[in-house]
Amino acid sequence: MVIEHCFQERLYSTFYGLVNERFCKLNRIWNESFEKAFAFETYYDTIHRYETNRLCNIARLFGHLLANDAISWTVFQVIKMNGDNMTSSSQDHDAGSH
Repeated sequence: MVIEHCFQERLYSTFYGLVNERFCKLNRIWNESFEKAFAFETYYDTIHRYETNRLCNIARLFGHLLANDAISWTVFQVIKMNGDNMTSSSQDHDAGSH
């Protein structure tokens, strides 16, 4: 619920980063839940659906948590950086830039 409130705000509030950081550092169960259940992979898979301010809030929250070691950098393992995972629009853009 706290995460969704953060994403709904017009502007990012550090309050949400601090609250989520505290939950993640308070107990390993919160940390694992945040990393797996409602966090990075879920938002990464659906990021293309979000409006700009929500996208910025998501990025700033994850940036805060990563910078403060509240969540593990292993959340990035869901990102695959190869040609097979590119969208057709990004492939067209890359082809035109050479």
